[in-house]
Amino acid sequence: MPRQLFFLCALLILVSSLPFSIPAQAQGGTAPTLEAQIQVPGPRESKFPKVAVGNGVLHYAANSAQLDALYWNKAEDAREFGDAFRVGTAEGQSDYSSPALFLSSDNSLYYTWSSIEERRIKLRVRASDGTWGPERTVISGAIFGIFAQVAATPERVFVIWQDVRRDGNDPEVFARTSTDNGATWSSTIFASSVNTFSTPPAISVSSAGQFGIAYNSGNLEIYASFWNGSSFSSEKVSSGVEVSNPSISFGPDGKAYVGYRGAADSGVSSGAFLAERQAANQWTSRRIVTSFVIGAVNVVVDANNAIHLGWVGRPGGSPQVFYALLVDGQSVGIAAGSGGANFNAHLAVDRQGSGYAHIAAERFDGSGIARPYYYLFRTASGPSGTRAVPVIEEGVDVVRDKGNVIVRFEEVTNEPTEILWKWGGAPTDSDNDSDGWKPFSNPITIAVPDAVPTNCSQATLYTLVRNSSTTQASAANDSIRIDGTIDAAVAASNPYLQRRSPIFSNSVLDDFGSDGASDGAPGYTRVPVFYLEMQGKADCSGLKDIATGQSTTNILPAYTVSDDKFANVVPFPSLPVEGQNTVLVRVSDGAGNIEDFAQSFVYDVEAPLVSTSTSDSLTLGTTSASLLVNLQVNGVQISDDHYPSPGFWGVWVANSRTPLEDPTLNGGLIWTPVQVSATGGTFTIREWSLASGLPENQVTIGDYYVYLRFLDGAGNPSSTYLEAQISLSQITKPAIYLPAIVKP
Repeated sequence: MPRQLFFLCALLILVSSLPFSIPAQAQGGTAPTLEAQIQVPGPRESKFPKVAVGNGVLHYAANSAQLDALYWNKAEDAREFGDAFRVGTAEGQSDYSSPALFLSSDNSLYYTWSSIEERRIKLRVRASDGTWGPERTVISGAIFGIFAQVAATPERVFVIWQDVRRDGNDPEVFARTSTDNGATWSSTIFASSVNTFSTPPAISVSSAGQFGIAYNSGNLEIYASFWNGSSFSSEKVSSGVEVSNPSISFGPDGKAYVGYRGAADSGVSSGAFLAERQAANQWTSRRIVTSFVIGAVNVVVDANNAIHLGWVGRPGGSPQVFYALLVDGQSVGIAAGSGGANFNAHLAVDRQGSGYAHIAAERFDGSGIARPYYYLFRTASGPSGTRAVPVIEEGVDVVRDKGNVIVRFEEVTNEPTEILWKWGGAPTDSDNDSDGWKPFSNPITIAVPDAVPTNCSQATLYTLVRNSSTTQASAANDSIRIDGTIDAAVAASNPYLQRRSPIFSNSVLDDFGSDGASDGAPGYTRVPVFYLEMQGKADCSGLKDIATGQSTTNILPAYTVSDDKFANVVPFPSLPVEGQNTVLVRVSDGAGNIEDFAQSFVYDVEAPLVSTSTSDSLTLGTTSASLLVNLQVNGVQISDDHYPSPGFWGVWVANSRTPLEDPTLNGGLIWTPVQVSATGGTFTIREWSLASGLPENQVTIGDYYVYLRFLDGAGNPSSTYLEAQISLSQITKPAIYLPAIVKP
């Protein structure tokens, strides 16, 4: 039989449709409903998309434009996808470079795909924390290796694919296995016992680690193969009708189930079929729906032994996606997607039961280009059991680190009596944080172990409840971020300090007068206030307020913080004493964390004392042309009660065009603070501008007078001043050089 990807397209056009017939509806079941259908953003020319689901996360794989293997994920019940992650190259016709997914019991995601132009089958593993491992080559040099599929346990991974034999005969199913996550691979294994029809094979693994494969023979029969530890042994599944496109799943008791479709468009060889393995080489089959089915009939059996089925059917009009649920062997209903023409559907269901089913399909919407689509179905996942869904701290996003959290429960059914919990993963009897089953209460206080991150990264709590007859089918969960610290930088300093936040307006300082310099040392103040600045450093609950106090038990009313920033002048919590004072600054955030920052200040209202100076203690440079002069101070002795040697922080300098009898009493002078580094009373201020503080019309040739006073750390100026005079016969203004601008 010549190789072909699918049945001839003409079959899709010539068929006559019949409505689906389904078995009687089960009592007490909830019929599934379509919740959403979404075009996955980005890819084009995409064929055979795949889905996998577990722990509340939906994983989606598709190829794009004959170039890329892509991956998306989302919360299971979310209605949109984020951006794609490029897993690797998938070169060649999209039909033959398709991806596949499998989610292992340890929440590792296995992504395999064919890259037909490269003649390679590849694998990458996404760990449970979301990090991707390196690209592994399963096989290179394959003749026509297509339809790669994967299944894995934490100990072993299998990749299967379809290829032709080296002698050019009809295709067969091949396999390779790895016990080191794909770093090394076994030699190629023959997984099928007969030649195969060119449809994708399927692989799955039971909870006990039994690997099973389903495939389509060239004679349009279905076979299953099971790994016995060294090889695959095959069994014939179907009989009496021509069938195709199988899938395989295992029930919680290890029983194998195979879904497949009839090859005909009507009659006994049409519809969707489900086979159950009763024993080795013993299968029973039944038809689930009649009429025309296109592509694979996907089957997933969950932990409650409910059977989920997904396929593309054409009971009338365009091919549509269908989902069905069987409970206790009977259907509780079928739900359908709508719009477009759908092909190559793939079903995923969380086997632990989440209430959702997911189908990926390629869809044509009139453009002639296949695009990946996603269908979300709501379903009851088996017989009603006990259940409770946790809500941490009333559903807030962030809580402070208090060592425990209050958890209440929603969707509580069948009166649970005991609870098991674990942070970071589903609890088991042997692996939990609750020290075994505890009495159930609603709400309940649950401890947060030291290992749970308190750095604002997401922490997820999983809970499982039970009563005397049933245990919750799968752990429910809720997530929280725990904010364990105040992430802020606090600076308390001299209110007249020049280095302040742009959001601060210093107009408030006018209330304390202007008698003193507009700069000084950080830990000093001459008025009973200080400058307080705070900047948030990505505190995940947001900074709430800031307060001051004399001690941890004596805190004043807080100031509200906006946008994680604060900058203002605040009073001392009590009247400061002359000399050293300590202030407590308390910061709190939205989660309720507080942190105290001790700040020390010197309150100084006394000016420095100049004990020794002479008339020539201040001299100017000898230039008679430049406005820039060096101020040289020599042989001055200054003392201050609170500022260390040499007794002053800097100087206050002003220019005048006329001599002044007492510059300290002249309100028209513009004084400029300058910090200096002095040895004793000797220092130099380089390139002081004689134009500083003068209006432009006064910057002319003639006499200039420079006055200098001494400043302590608080900005108090000395009453003693130094004076020097210089005469300019011409004016040379400083040159400013700008970058050259060349017009193109």
